Amino acid sequence: MNNQIDTQDNNQTQNDQYNLQILHKYLTLQLIKDLNYPKNAAKLKASELIKNSSNLWGKSGLAHNLQKKSFIFFNLYYLQDLLVNGSDKYKLSPSHYEIWQELEDSILIKKYPERVYACPRGYGKTSTISIPLVIWCSINSFKNYTVLASAVALTAEQFLASIKTHIKDNQFIIKSFGQLIDTTKYKVNSEKIQLTNKCAIESISASGAIRGKQNELTSRRIELLICDDYQTSEQTKTHEQRENKFRTFNADAKKAMQKDNQTIICLGTVQHAECFYSRLIDDPIWKSRIEKAVLMTKDKIDELFSNGLWKEFHTLLVNKKDPNSLDTATEFYLQNFDSMQFPLLWDYWKCFDFAKEYLSDKSTFFQECQNDVTGLGEKKFKTIRTESALEIETHNFLKTVLVVDPAGTRTKVKGNKKDFFGFAVCSVSDTNLKYIRKGEIFKFTQNREYEDYIEHTIKLLKEYPVNCLAIEKNTFGGADSIEIQKLIDADPILAYRDIEIISFTQNKNKDDKINTYLVGKVNLGQVIFNEDDQEAIQQLKDFCGVKFSAFDDFPDVCAEAIRIVEEIEVYEPAQVLNISRLYRK
Repeated sequence: MNNQIDTQDNNQTQNDQYNLQILHKYLTLQLIKDLNYPKNAAKLKASELIKNSSNLWGKSGLAHNLQKKSFIFFNLYYLQDLLVNGSDKYKLSPSHYEIWQELEDSILIKKYPERVYACPRGYGKTSTISIPLVIWCSINSFKNYTVLASAVALTAEQFLASIKTHIKDNQFIIKSFGQLIDTTKYKVNSEKIQLTNKCAIESISASGAIRGKQNELTSRRIELLICDDYQTSEQTKTHEQRENKFRTFNADAKKAMQKDNQTIICLGTVQHAECFYSRLIDDPIWKSRIEKAVLMTKDKIDELFSNGLWKEFHTLLVNKKDPNSLDTATEFYLQNFDSMQFPLLWDYWKCFDFAKEYLSDKSTFFQECQNDVTGLGEKKFKTIRTESALEIETHNFLKTVLVVDPAGTRTKVKGNKKDFFGFAVCSVSDTNLKYIRKGEIFKFTQNREYEDYIEHTIKLLKEYPVNCLAIEKNTFGGADSIEIQKLIDADPILAYRDIEIISFTQNKNKDDKINTYLVGKVNLGQVIFNEDDQEAIQQLKDFCGVKFSAFDDFPDVCAEAIRIVEEIEVYEPAQVLNISRLYRK
């Protein structure tokens, strides 16, 4: 019990020291900024003010008055449980502090009231920027009515729940501001928080109406609008979607603001050259800031991973003769750790993780980590491992699927070229590598497509020990699955094999599916193809994304095969024990 008390006392002492240190530091900086104090004189004056103050942390106290002028101090003291305290917190990057200073200027001196921040994935923009800004502006009444808009309604609600927690249960805020949340007198729910100072915070999905909103307590319109991840990848696929997103924002959001005190902050990741965030960045009215995770130019990044130690790392990673290639490559990285580091925006991140992302999918790396979409349309598959059919069949396979994507009537290129029928026989080995034992694309004889496709499927079922046959049902609506089942039942060989037939609907975005299940695994050498299947492999090599490719049949059917083979479970038949063996002498 005494040890526990000692630990608590020690933690309290450390916390008090931290609070005094940041109070002194930012009081010093404020004296230099406001009153032109020389640095040493400012330090002495700050020490004097702290020593002589009888109210450091309470209402109208030294900290309370300082935070009105310093967003950085507010975050480090009043939101220390969100941003500083705890083993899960890590020292923020210099860019986080720079953005805090920019936002302080936007709020207090109305410098660039319309700002857009393009941040890498994993930057923590919501917890380090959006939530602190909303709380600071609301509890100080800088903004009477704040709306937080996100592309997903659930995400917007989660933001609001976090804001509520960090106001209501925050001992530092309560000491200086009192209890600002009173559920007996004001609305507090999953969509809206009304504070006792009559400021209101509301969360909406990006598809929700913004125009016409106002604070019910004061009739003020929106004074702070934060668009955090305001678009999804699905909303950037077509020109019409991108245009509609931006047009709706301009028509509704900007006209919904309180003209005498408006600030709009948009944060997200660039997803397309014409997406919502790209359009704002290109608009001279908006002040933009683009953050990149790796602090190198695109050419330098390409050069880094194409030479030296990182090239050796990639060679080890895709070594098809090594069943533990990832472990081997990781050990190589650890042995050469110091020599393989490169500059990152945030020390919290690891070079190893970004290297894997680059080597897995270069264009996605530049888009999500560098906010650079110039590479969209580049070829997706950089390294394709192949083996001969004979070599492939020497491996021990645990389960096998045959996935078929019948040709539809949809056209993708000039000349009304029809899709190919895609076939992929995919197996998982005992080393957890995936093998496309047979990959084919066909355009069958006109007017005999259906019959030839059914016959070829039966042929593949006889050639390979398939556990599961999966057929996309968008083209024939499941009629082909019924026909194939009849032929299996009538075949003297296939009838005695336990082949499960499933029909699936193509309802997932193809680019997302191919990126999720195939691109990274192929580039990391975790999927091996039959070297005889040159026509199908060439389609894989030429693939640059659905929009930029003539055909996507083989990448699509392979991605589906990887997905299904990972999900199905195959049970070995039970062995029947001859009981007489128990009595053998």
